[in-house]
Amino acid sequence: MQLLTAPLALLVDTLSFVVSALSLVAIRAPEPAPPARDERRSLRDEIGEGLRLILSTPLLWANAACRATLVSSGSIVFAVYLLYLNRALGLAPAAIGAVLAAGGPSSLLAGALAGRLARSTRLGRVLVVAAALAGAGNLLLPLASGPPRVAVPLLIAAGWVSGCCGTLYDLLQVSLRQAITPTRLLGRMTTTARFIILGTTPLGALGGGLLGDALGLRATLLVGAAGSSLAFLWLLCSPVRKLDTMPAPLVEEAAALDG
Repeated sequence: MQLLTAPLALLVDTLSFVVSALSLVAIRAPEPAPPARDERRSLRDEIGEGLRLILSTPLLWANAACRATLVSSGSIVFAVYLLYLNRALGLAPAAIGAVLAAGGPSSLLAGALAGRLARSTRLGRVLVVAAALAGAGNLLLPLASGPPRVAVPLLIAAGWVSGCCGTLYDLLQVSLRQAITPTRLLGRMTTTARFIILGTTPLGALGGGLLGDALGLRATLLVGAAGSSLAFLWLLCSPVRKLDTMPAPLVEEAAALDG
């Protein structure tokens, strides 16, 4: 943006989405046909089935609640974050871009570690710690102050902690959900979980905007960071923390839902 101006920067971003779409079109993986069903069920029944599965399974609802808290609190932070970087800290567009890009390499690191940690004998502890650090990283944001040479390293450190631990938690909690959910219910479980999690995004963004007007940018960041740093408590107070390894699918629950 600093080199090309904002309109051209947006054009480059738009072209990146075109490349992404073409890449998806180029995928040639065969999609197996769904198994035949004796009777068609209503959409309402299938939505209810996914909701019952999550609410009746502590491992699923604890992770959904934790992720929803991280997302809603993160939306509060992001609603004022760019204004904070530009107005409160006076960073130039290039510096802002560097800060926002800082979490990228850390996410790659998390991806490289996720497979090994998913096979860990202390999976529950890894999930709790990853969620706790993902939220706690945001606490560094309102602490940033002073000239760019002082503020930017602290902001990059926050991006590294949140990016690495947040990606690691995401990968592991999705793997856990998929591991314990019977294949027939994967679509319903995933849709319900994503609705619960992503449905909090507009509420957090709206709340962040209102808090920014009422409390100021730094105070709003502190509120969002405090919320995200407490998200791990959903896991700590659930059976998730006691997991040793990736559990088997929920055969009994699936049979009850089928019945």
